[in-house]
Amino acid sequence: MLVISAGKNPVKRRIWEDAFSVELAKHNVEATPSYRLFPDAFPDTDQVIQIVRSNGFDGVLVTRWLPPEIDTHYMQGEVTKDYDVRYNRGNDGFITLLSIHPACRNDRFSQVNIRAIDVWATTDAGRLIWSATSKNAGTEFHGRSPA
Repeated sequence: MLVISAGKNPVKRRIWEDAFSVELAKHNVEATPSYRLFPDAFPDTDQVIQIVRSNGFDGVLVTRWLPPEIDTHYMQGEVTKDYDVRYNRGNDGFITLLSIHPACRNDRFSQVNIRAIDVWATTDAGRLIWSATSKNAGTEFHGRSPA
């Protein structure tokens, strides 16, 4: 199995390819990270076809990033009141001030990173035999907007 991680970052490419190769080896699948065959740059399609044919790979595992999604959690706000007691010299007494704060939503957003994993057979004109996506939450951020 040839393992390819499509991406611009060469360090992340090596980490992903090594991780898949190690896991496949645990299941008695002989796997080769593509960076060992193409150390300087990510291979193009023609290079992959040529190396698959010359080395007799039975399959190719390709992992790649998909565009991230934004996951939104809406949190309804509530009206709040504050009371403040103050001394008023004009009437020599105490007065109570009431402050009302309007409801505000406190929305939480998180970026969801998505990775696609495809396994291709090298026989039968190279057909897709398995595909999956993996999602994990990335950066979380908050926003406030009037309700």
